[in-house]
Amino acid sequence: ALKVHLPFRSCPQPYALAIAKKQNPKTPTEEPKREPNKTIATLPNKTETLENSKTNIGNTLAQPTVKTDANNIPLTLGNREVVKQQNAIVVTNEELQISVYDGLSSDGDVISLNVNGKWVLENYKLTEEKKSFKIKIDKNKNNYIALYSIDEGKIPPNTAIITINDGNNERTLTLKSNTKTCGAVNIIFKQN
Repeated sequence: ALKVHLPFRSCPQPYALAIAKKQNPKTPTEEPKREPNKTIATLPNKTETLENSKTNIGNTLAQPTVKTDANNIPLTLGNREVVKQQNAIVVTNEELQISVYDGLSSDGDVISLNVNGKWVLENYKLTEEKKSFKIKIDKNKNNYIALYSIDEGKIPPNTAIITINDGNNERTLTLKSNTKTCGAVNIIFKQN
């Protein structure tokens, strides 16, 4: 069987099929069937399957190496520098509802979200529709959410609107990331 390996977004599918046809005249001219992208977001005591993309964009990410300072503020996530892009957010509940969406234009941004060293959303293609899920933070230390770029889409960098709701207040912020840096926000628990 003839296999054609295409780098992501490098050439149009019909062009690749024409090359395959030229190399092997018995190759069918129709596009192969593709499975919808299935991204797994692992949350505390919950696993959710997301099927929002028609293109398979990657595999599950390994848990990253996170370097933090003495206050548990991340300095690097994998091989990328973490850049604090917002002032710290103070919350009054350990359980938070997080929503993420593309607030500008859906241009194909693909992101992963990391909370305290664990992936909570992986290989997710941002749309204008909010994707919501719950996380639990550690009330005894600084917590953070970092935006990790998988694909910057048509208009770099990745830009994601994130809302954080602690049951009493909702805060909306914008995080940006690219292939060298991860935008992040620090979350601090404060008892009422």
